[in-house]
Amino acid sequence: MIEQIPRWVIVSGVLILASLTIILLDPPHSPCQSQISIVKDKLKGRLFPGKAKKAELPPAYIAQLENCKFTNSPGGCYELFKTMRMVNRELLNLDFTCNEYMGEVAEIRQSLRAVMKLMTEIAWGEEPPQPVEPSRAWLEASDLSLFCHMKDLFMRYYGKEELDVFVDRVFAELPGEAPVFEGTTCANCEFRKVAKDVLSKEEMWARSLFSIRCDVYR
Repeated sequence: MIEQIPRWVIVSGVLILASLTIILLDPPHSPCQSQISIVKDKLKGRLFPGKAKKAELPPAYIAQLENCKFTNSPGGCYELFKTMRMVNRELLNLDFTCNEYMGEVAEIRQSLRAVMKLMTEIAWGEEPPQPVEPSRAWLEASDLSLFCHMKDLFMRYYGKEELDVFVDRVFAELPGEAPVFEGTTCANCEFRKVAKDVLSKEEMWARSLFSIRCDVYR
């Protein structure tokens, strides 16, 4: 039976089946999926996993984040802030129609939350700052600009309601009183008050990094 089928019909059928198989295994990307692929390629090794030979390496920002927490200093946080500036630069230039897709990328969500939280904690310090103006600690104008751009991205991808929820979670962990040391031992660390025990949400907002005037730093 098959011998009676013209060769050109068989060849055409094979080509069509091959094409369908390729499409099913690797479907064409939408414009937003293509943008995500480009961002992942540009930030490979920094925000997204990298590769060394055949081994997959964790994104550099994870170790940079821990180093920044440990040192709490400009030098110790330099690489982390450098990475997040690269992230901001890539993401802020993307089409707004892709916000939903970008917001679903786990590495973007996790890094924005982690670094904004850490910068807020650095600025706050070991006890509530004075109520004169938002505390900045050692953060410089360029660092505040970074924070504002991350806040812009957070709003762009997740909206004000989710930002409010995130802020509440950050506030819940800020210290409300200074640690008291007896020699090298912290005498009150196990039961030290948190900020929400001594300040209202409005007072915490006014003293935290979230209330800085971003129009000055953008």
